[in-house]
Amino acid sequence: MASVGFCENVTLARYATLNELEFDSLLTSVRGLWDRRGQADFSEIDPAFKEFIVETRISSKDSVEKIRKVVTIVHKGCPMHSTISKMGKVVDKLFVNGVEVPL
Repeated sequence: MASVGFCENVTLARYATLNELEFDSLLTSVRGLWDRRGQADFSEIDPAFKEFIVETRISSKDSVEKIRKVVTIVHKGCPMHSTISKMGKVVDKLFVNGVEVPL
């Protein structure tokens, strides 16, 4: 999960520069949902992650539309985001200046 968050942040910094997006702070958190019973003696239960939640929190004076555009590009261009999307469902959430913004 940490690798996904780090990759998202690095990729966002790159695309923010390319798209002249300025931000004051950036935080990406990643959670994975899985069935803990898969670690026990329940052989029929797969312990693999089934779903990932990627939350991007950004503080910026730029427009929400500009931020949304860059974050959408980031999700498509981040190698780790691409990798986990092949493993399970990914739910992307964006918060701009503390307010959730639909992607």
